[in-house]
Amino acid sequence: MDSASLNYSDFFTKGFITGKFFKDTSKFLEYKFPNCNEPGLIGETDGVPEQAKSDLLELHLLIGQEYISKIFEKDYVLKNSAMWEGVDEYSADWHNDFEDGKNMNTNLLVYLDDTAEHANTIQIRDKNTEYVVIPNAGDFVWLNQGSGFQHKASHNGGRRRVLSFEFFTSGIK
Repeated sequence: MDSASLNYSDFFTKGFITGKFFKDTSKFLEYKFPNCNEPGLIGETDGVPEQAKSDLLELHLLIGQEYISKIFEKDYVLKNSAMWEGVDEYSADWHNDFEDGKNMNTNLLVYLDDTAEHANTIQIRDKNTEYVVIPNAGDFVWLNQGSGFQHKASHNGGRRRVLSFEFFTSGIK
């Protein structure tokens, strides 16, 4: 699904958009992904291989152009980009990263592994409805971290490698 066929209104009504990512990410499979449950990791960028950082930045810029700008034009700032495997304790509970103090209010996650076999989901909810997404390898989930939306992730087995790209825009309250 290309960016022209995405239902951008879902971003504001459901709190997310999902689809096939527009770029091949197979080169990331060569990197060692930090296990997000590993003791001693302080921030999301801890454990990211040095050589992966420039690849993440390149994708971050492209995601801004290909997705974020479709809603927010030039009203966005790149924040953190990261990669990890698994789901940490914080992410396994309902949360909103922006309301919990992070300096971003939207992020796009790219999944490198199929998650259906082990029901490794990401769930998104607003005040009335809960959605369950089971991403395939090469899918993305773009989250609205504005007021009224929460999400959580599950990791029940198998590999769950994710690339994460965070943004801040004044267009989300």
